[in-house]
Amino acid sequence: MRVTTRHIVLLIIIVIFGMIFFSYVGSLYRQYQREEYKADLAEEIKKLDEDKSKLEKLLEYVRTDEYRELKAKENLGQKVAGETVVVIPPTMDLSGSKQAENKVPISERPILEQWLVYFFGDK
Repeated sequence: MRVTTRHIVLLIIIVIFGMIFFSYVGSLYRQYQREEYKADLAEEIKKLDEDKSKLEKLLEYVRTDEYRELKAKENLGQKVAGETVVVIPPTMDLSGSKQAENKVPISERPILEQWLVYFFGDK
């Protein structure tokens, strides 16, 4: 088989079309990646806007007198005129009965007692 000028021209045309094809495919892939990146950024922007609006609402609440009064009561022990503060000791429940101070956790009790607590409740 003899290589003619026609064969060389045909080979050059095939190589050129191949280069154009791969260049086009690469360009499409890069464009797809950019679109995907833009979609991810848009989603992140949406999430950040939601977070920003939540924080703005929280800041608006923190600036209110209601919040200041609540924090003054909790942290500084202050009260509003006419209010009565009642302190409930931690060893008392609301019914007034004493709670067991030396109660052993269930996991540290003997296994038989753990089963009794499981089936019949803690007394």
